[in-house]
Amino acid sequence: MMRRIVLFVAAIFLFVLFPQIVIADSWDYTIRVHYEGPEGFLTLHDSDGQQVARYPVALPYYMPSYLPAVGRVVRTLYRPTWVPTANICRRTGHCRAVPPGPANPLGVGFFVLRFSGRGDNMVGIHGTNQPSKIGKRVSSGCIRMHNADWKKLEARIRGSRIRVILGKFPRSDTVANNS
Repeated sequence: MMRRIVLFVAAIFLFVLFPQIVIADSWDYTIRVHYEGPEGFLTLHDSDGQQVARYPVALPYYMPSYLPAVGRVVRTLYRPTWVPTANICRRTGHCRAVPPGPANPLGVGFFVLRFSGRGDNMVGIHGTNQPSKIGKRVSSGCIRMHNADWKKLEARIRGSRIRVILGKFPRSDTVANNS
């Protein structure tokens, strides 16, 4: 009995001091985003590491500074408003927010991702209003999915603890850069 109490107190102590250690292996699902040849894919793995779903995705056209990275889904936004970043505004001249609807680049939803030590950079996995761009290097940093695939993924992982692993992508000049 005393041993159980000591173990319980030790677990509480570790959780308070080092929560990332105690909960590191308690993910319900893991999302992996990676390249296979010239195309990008998002695979969903259960807690045993078994792949349970696979979706084609559009990936960044450049090597984001946050890669490689391990993070988590911290929030899900439904029918989000797209607000262009300062960089997108400078690069494209598109500086106005786009409300939910068919013209919205975020599609039907947005998983907000957070990576250790990276702050709240609003990188995410989202739907798209340009399904023909899936499988190409076109995004400014986020991972784009077909809207129907985003909905399927969201329905499957809703309410779960999700770890996200983003690998290093080849430079865009080493793969087909299809805009």
